[in-house]
Amino acid sequence: MDGKDLIQFMKESIQQARSQNLSQATIGDIENWVSQLEKINNENPTHPPSEIELEKYKSRNLRWIEDVKLFNARNLEVFKAVFQFGIFALKTILLINGGAAIAWLAFMGTLVTHKPEISILFLTRPLLNFSFGVLVAALASGATYLTQAFYGEFQDEGIGNILRVVTVSLVLLAYFLFVEGAYSASEIIIK
Repeated sequence: MDGKDLIQFMKESIQQARSQNLSQATIGDIENWVSQLEKINNENPTHPPSEIELEKYKSRNLRWIEDVKLFNARNLEVFKAVFQFGIFALKTILLINGGAAIAWLAFMGTLVTHKPEISILFLTRPLLNFSFGVLVAALASGATYLTQAFYGEFQDEGIGNILRVVTVSLVLLAYFLFVEGAYSASEIIIK
């Protein structure tokens, strides 16, 4: 295979990949492609590949393109599912902490009305936990937006990964604040 044949073959392979809607390839994919070209060249270095060899290569190339498309489609679906679970976790913790804060406010109002000797400061710890849980969940929602922006628009996976860890940590902190608030509320009710 001479230089002109190689260039023509590469152009045909790229055009074939483009016609299959393959828009990107990893370094590993390109290395695999080059090693296949080397193999064809080593098998028949002085003569151009036969039509059968070219067809075999085209067949392997098409199979490789389909494998890459399938891999990308699978990764996209997994990403969508993870994203949906994240949204569900955020909505859940916002609802739980928000509902708990409202319920605790109502309980505080009733308790103070019927037993004015109870100090309202004694009752504020659960309310603070639930309120901070709502705040932290709202911050996690904003961090989710930033994470998606860095993964998608800015295409900076390093910062995107850091923000993903921050977002998950904030959601876990919001759940912890709910548990702490519920525990504090139960201690107050028992006393």
